[in-house]
Amino acid sequence: MPNSSRRVQACIYLALSFLAPSMGACGQKDADSGDLSAVTTATSATASTVIGEAQPKTILIEDFNYVVAPTVLPGAQITVTNKDASAHTVTADSIGAFDTAAQANSQVTFTAPTEPGAYPFHCTYHPNMHGQLVVVQIE
Repeated sequence: MPNSSRRVQACIYLALSFLAPSMGACGQKDADSGDLSAVTTATSATASTVIGEAQPKTILIEDFNYVVAPTVLPGAQITVTNKDASAHTVTADSIGAFDTAAQANSQVTFTAPTEPGAYPFHCTYHPNMHGQLVVVQIE
């Protein structure tokens, strides 16, 4: 792979790394608060730009917000930890990609999609909650 492609992928990863922790109020940033399409259209990466296999793949729900791992591998097991006193869901906007419910103060696991891409999701109980799972393939 040419060095320029690796630099672009590294920049995309860094952008995702810095954006993910700041994706707060009512979930992650959505189209109203910034266009992430250029960042999230990247669907492949080198081994150095994907969270290592030893890192847990998680979605944390706390104070009606999602905190999502920057990227995950296809088919990874994703642990959803709900720290709220209310039940929530992690439901993909694209029907059938994934849909799991996390009761109050609980933890559940689901399998990430096997196709690389950006998967926006929401809480069916709380329509103001939105997030995005980014699945990347290592080349």
